[in-house]
Amino acid sequence: MKKTIMIFWLLLLIYTIYHLLTDYQSSVTTQDLMFSDVNPLIFMTFNLLGIIPLGFLLIAFKYQAKLTVYQKIGLTLGFFSGAFAILPTITSLKLGEPKHGIFIKIGSLSGIIISLALLFYGISSGSIRNYVSLFLSDSLVHIMTIDMMVLYLTSIMIMKPLTRKWYFSFIPFFGFFYLIYE
Repeated sequence: MKKTIMIFWLLLLIYTIYHLLTDYQSSVTTQDLMFSDVNPLIFMTFNLLGIIPLGFLLIAFKYQAKLTVYQKIGLTLGFFSGAFAILPTITSLKLGEPKHGIFIKIGSLSGIIISLALLFYGISSGSIRNYVSLFLSDSLVHIMTIDMMVLYLTSIMIMKPLTRKWYFSFIPFFGFFYLIYE
């Protein structure tokens, strides 16, 4: 599993560098994303990229007693750079027996509520045609979407050895947080 995650990371890194050097185009700004001045599907993707690292941080707290400085930095950087920081960090974790605490319960419950709200808002109000058009023409949307998909696949791979009900993680983001809550 760790080798697969690192291969995902290397491919993501190489593709991102290649894309930015050969086909960089931008029309969506970070300010547009923060203040919802874009298609709700793009707003959903951007904000899910901010909430998914919380799930990986909660996994580290739930299944590991002590984090190294490198792991703390990597998980924190995940809130700003997504899979680029999370994937190498997650492969260095030595996950053990689960611990349950109020922080993990509150964090995962918050993740469930926020991810459901974002998914509902994006899917019910967004334009898939506009999203696909921006995916093909805007580098920020393009890389964000690929980053989110890599994190989604990684969340499935991480949950498989940790829980018997790992198949819940196929439910995008809600399932990941539900399994952490459990």
